[in-house]
Amino acid sequence: MITWFRGSRIVSAGNLKILDEPRLQVLPDAAARGIDLRLRRVNMADEGRYTCQVNRKDQVRAAIIPFT
Repeated sequence: MITWFRGSRIVSAGNLKILDEPRLQVLPDAAARGIDLRLRRVNMADEGRYTCQVNRKDQVRAAIIPFT
C-alpha cells in the first residue's frame, strides 16, 4: 500500500484520496507500479513536507519531499 502524507495528515491511501482538496489528484502509475500525487495551482500555503510511504508485508519505506 502506498500512502501520501502532507506533514502528519494523510493525503491518500492507495488510489483513495483522503484529503478534501480539489487541486490534488491521485494518479496510478502502472509503469512504476506506484501512485503519483499531483497538485495543481501551487501556492505558498502548500509549502511543507510531503511523504510517500510504501508498506509491504514486513517492510516500510518512505521518501520525504520537502516543498519550499
